[in-house]
Amino acid sequence: MIGDFLYRLVEQLERTFTAKITGMLLEIDRTELFRLMESPRALRGKVKEAIEVLGDWIPQQLEKDAYELQASMLSHKL
Repeated sequence: MIGDFLYRLVEQLERTFTAKITGMLLEIDRTELFRLMESPRALRGKVKEAIEVLGDWIPQQLEKDAYELQASMLSHKL
């Protein structure tokens, strides 16, 4: 239930990565999480932080995925 409620709040701020950011937020301390759900300003700040983290993570993930795809293609040629 907390996740569903939080998802709807995050979705209003960031539609593209709603599920990922909601998952990230669900990992923080419950007291902090409840504070975020009660304070739109605090939630906006935390969502912004999550977007910055994702901004660093996405290129790394794409590079990893490309490497794995290339390795898979090479192994199929053998």
